[in-house]
Amino acid sequence: MRSPTPGAPCTTLRLPVYLSKTRFSSLFRQVHTAAETGVDTAGKQKEVSEIDHQQAKKIDEAAQKFAEALMSSYRSVSDRAVSAQALNAELTQDFFDAVIDNLRIQGESNLAVSQGLINQQQRQREALQLLAQESVDAHMDFLESMFFFHRQSVEADERSTRES
Repeated sequence: MRSPTPGAPCTTLRLPVYLSKTRFSSLFRQVHTAAETGVDTAGKQKEVSEIDHQQAKKIDEAAQKFAEALMSSYRSVSDRAVSAQALNAELTQDFFDAVIDNLRIQGESNLAVSQGLINQQQRQREALQLLAQESVDAHMDFLESMFFFHRQSVEADERSTRES
């Protein structure tokens, strides 16, 4: 929020309906002039104690209204800043909660995928062991049959040589 330029009218100040901006500006200038120089607007030398009681009362009321309006304006700005800060804090908390949830979900998903890969690797190892065992068994059966036929052939030769 920009600070107002000195001497420039305050455009964000809301004055009571019965106190127009021009009347307020006039009263404010009178108070300011009288307080600084001790001279009224007509240029005659006056002392502050000689100001008309009714005019002083109006000036005091205007100054009081101005101070109340200014305080109300500052309070409103302050309240809005506090609510904006609370909203930002809530949004930040929600953002980080969402990030943490996403990271947790990704971690759980990675764990499940890793576990699936471990299980698949275990099944592959078991299948390879079974395949290797079956292959060894088949080779053993083949070799045994070869030895069996060889033995039968040797025994047959031995019988035929004995019989002859």
